[in-house]
Amino acid sequence: MRRRTASTSNGTVNRSRVFSKGTLVLMACALGAVWVSVAFTQELLFAHGLGAQAQALSRQNAQLTAANQGYAQDIADVASGAAAEEEARQNGYARSDEKVYLISQPVPNRGTASPSPVAATPHPKVDVTSGGPNPIAAILGWVGRHL
Repeated sequence: MRRRTASTSNGTVNRSRVFSKGTLVLMACALGAVWVSVAFTQELLFAHGLGAQAQALSRQNAQLTAANQGYAQDIADVASGAAAEEEARQNGYARSDEKVYLISQPVPNRGTASPSPVAATPHPKVDVTSGGPNPIAAILGWVGRHL
């Protein structure tokens, strides 16, 4: 038979401990497992966020690449002179060897005489690389001729 010795503490005999060594070890292991699972979950969320951010940056890079290709095409057009001709045509200029037709509203009859046809004035030859005539003055001149 095993002998037991009495443990006394403040007058209490054979008082049992609140937590045994096994219970403390089990609680420490459970706390460690919870800590590891929380850390793993945080890593997964962080990796997912980085993946989404990488996809967004990839889409943005594709858009920037397309815009850069458009700018490169514009630069090539300007270098070849095609853009200058297009800009001049948008401002109402034409080449000297082209026929220009002006399409407008019919003028109402003022009296019995029929209106005489207006002779078309040739457009001035414009060198768009040196700036040419002032476009605002050309528009005001056109308005003055047609009113």
